[in-house]
Order: sequence, then C-alpha cells, then structure tokens
Amino acid sequence: MGLIQSEFIDVDIDLSLYDSLIFTSTNSVRAIKKYHKDLKTKDIYSIGEATTKALNQIGVTPVFSGVDLSGDEFATALIPKLKNRKTLFPHAHTMVSKSLEIFANANLDLDDIIVYKTICHDSAVDLKKGAIIIFSSPSTIECFFKNYNWDSSYKAVVIGTTTASYMPQDIEYSTSEHQTINSCMDCAMMLHPHK
Repeated sequence: MGLIQSEFIDVDIDLSLYDSLIFTSTNSVRAIKKYHKDLKTKDIYSIGEATTKALNQIGVTPVFSGVDLSGDEFATALIPKLKNRKTLFPHAHTMVSKSLEIFANANLDLDDIIVYKTICHDSAVDLKKGAIIIFSSPSTIECFFKNYNWDSSYKAVVIGTTTASYMPQDIEYSTSEHQTINSCMDCAMMLHPHK
C-alpha cells in the first residue's frame, strides 16, 4: 500500500554550468535522467545504495557514495570535496535534512533546484491487527498518521535515524540495517510472526 506519490517538476537545466551534482534520492535521479548523457561527464555524489543504483541504471557512476550516512552527515562529508567546484543540487520541495544550510554555511558555489514534491493520498484501506508498517521517510510517517490511528498490535520499521526521529515517541519501532527498502523488507520479515 503506497500512501505517498512523487510529482515531478519539469525543469530545464544547463549542465554545462556545473562541475558536480549531488543526488540524495532516487526521485532526484528520475527527475533529471533525461540529462543522463551529460551527467556522465560530471562528478556525481550520491547519498546511498538505492540512489547509486538508480544512477548506475542510467549509466552514471558516482565518484562518492555516502552509504548509510544521514542527509546531514552526507552534506558535511561533501564540503571538502566540493570546494572550488560549481555544484548543482536537485532535490525535493520538502527536505528534512539541513543539507542546504550546511552547504550555505560552508560558502560552497552551489545552486539548488526543486525537481519533485511528495503528495499524500487519502487511504480507505483497513489495516489488519498485527500489520507491519514500513516508514521510508518522514513524509510517509506524516501521511500515515493523517490517515490512521496507531493500533498497539502494529509493528513499525523505519529506514534510518532521520526518519526514526520523526516517529511519535510512544511508538516502538525497528530500524533497518541499511537505508534501503530491501533492508526494511528484511527487517519486516524478521518481525513477521510466521517466520
């Protein structure tokens, strides 16, 4: 069951202006994959496994992949790499990390552009007792609780520490080993009573 959907914003980008690009989600990759040929000539920085895989699928290999780093940790790690580089950061309308603030405080030559936004849908699906709910972003948490009240029989899996920080404090959850949907699924399977 998917409660959220990404709506892409059509943008025209002159990639000749940039030395480097930063990708912090697979949606950012999807939003500008039409530029895949030009991306191959740039230094590409990717936040993790899923984003790197999306880049690989369009023939792009990142020079750095911050596997299992939070958004803030990733931004901080990039500062020395992006000094004296003109960089583009395509991202979501709403971001939970302080990446833009971190980059601004480092005085990097960086342009950011909104390339997609997340839409929350109403849901009429009845959740069964004991349902395992996977939260892949703070947006999914917000959207879920707009649609549902938490039942004590539910179990929650969250994709990482940033997402976990948005969970209501009275709800117990498990955190996936890696920040990927597959890792969340593995975690959910371990919670499944029939395993």
